[in-house]
Amino acid sequence: MKTTSAFLTLALALGLSACDKPSAPSAVPGGSAAPAAAPAAAAVDPKAAFATSLNAIGAEVTGLEKTFKGNPMEMMKKLPDILTKLDGVSTDGLPADLTAAFNRLRKNAAETGALIQTIPADLPTDPSAIGPYLQAHPEALTALQGLQEKMGPIKLEGEIARKELQTAAAASGIDIKMFIKAGEEPSEAAPEPAPAPDPAQADPAPATPADSAPAPAPADPAPAPDAK
Repeated sequence: MKTTSAFLTLALALGLSACDKPSAPSAVPGGSAAPAAAPAAAAVDPKAAFATSLNAIGAEVTGLEKTFKGNPMEMMKKLPDILTKLDGVSTDGLPADLTAAFNRLRKNAAETGALIQTIPADLPTDPSAIGPYLQAHPEALTALQGLQEKMGPIKLEGEIARKELQTAAAASGIDIKMFIKAGEEPSEAAPEPAPAPDPAQADPAPATPADSAPAPAPADPAPAPDAK
């Protein structure tokens, strides 16, 4: 009983102390209004987001190609970062054919990256030092020759996957030209059309032999017949 009474006393005390606390002021008509809810974020177009992500990667690759022109080994060091960004591109909300084409290209890029990882870690990045290095490390030469043989089918698959992605993107009205151009080989890129000549600055056409030849002299008139 004493225990019960103690709990009862404590409960009453807690109840009374709660009653003694001033209640929170209630809202008064005409008082300050509650803060307005933040506007909902605008919906992101999945096609536009996809194009933006891929073209940004394409611009980065193009910049790296210019920076490390003539030094492919330095360029290869940047490949893992590019592959990570490619893996991070979302395909949510995209058409099924476009998603399948992109996943095919992404898989091919990962295979390329895995193959490049087999290159000897101490292979010089200076092109002029690679020859002496391979002479001193014949096993590295053998490894690179094997890599080149494996790269052929992977490169071919990459070309097919890239064209498939380009076709699917065009069918969905998505412009990823910058990304596609970054993956093209120099021989694949369409040549720039030659500028049309300015008629005002064009040199006059050279005279042809027929134009420059003197005109033939008129024929002599036939002699009049003798009158008999």
